[in-house]
Amino acid sequence: MHHMRNITNTLHNEHMATISLLNRMEEQVMAHRPGNPPNAADDEVAKLLRDIASNVESEISGHFSFEEEHLFTRLAEMGDENIGILLTEEHHVMLPIGQRLVALSKEARQNGFTVENWEEFRRLVGEFIERMIAHIQKEEMGLLPVLDDVIDDEEDGQLSTAYAMSR
Repeated sequence: MHHMRNITNTLHNEHMATISLLNRMEEQVMAHRPGNPPNAADDEVAKLLRDIASNVESEISGHFSFEEEHLFTRLAEMGDENIGILLTEEHHVMLPIGQRLVALSKEARQNGFTVENWEEFRRLVGEFIERMIAHIQKEEMGLLPVLDDVIDDEEDGQLSTAYAMSR
């Protein structure tokens, strides 16, 4: 999908990258049963653990912060605060899940999985995937089209610069 504004295209591209990671998480994590953790030293597993840690730490939390500080406030100023309120509430639920996944990913990379931390990791991956997919769908169908309509060229440039500088 192509959006009219640079900032909405940037956010869309990040959504697609996140969906790609979520698909890999589902394929690799859910392929292992509860009580049967994978070898965290396996190349594919190690790469997934690194990608989870880096994506959640930098991409997702930065993406969420930018939306809350720059985009949702802009919509609220225009009298359309409901979507920002809903998406912010979802951010506040997903961030702790993501942060715990980062911690578990780092722990597994250093020490491998135990049956206990594998159970928690596997459960949180399932919850994170479900919540994140629904969240991205809301942003793709609701937030980005609205932003395309209300942001002008000058504001798009300012937002794109602010986002790039926040990374």
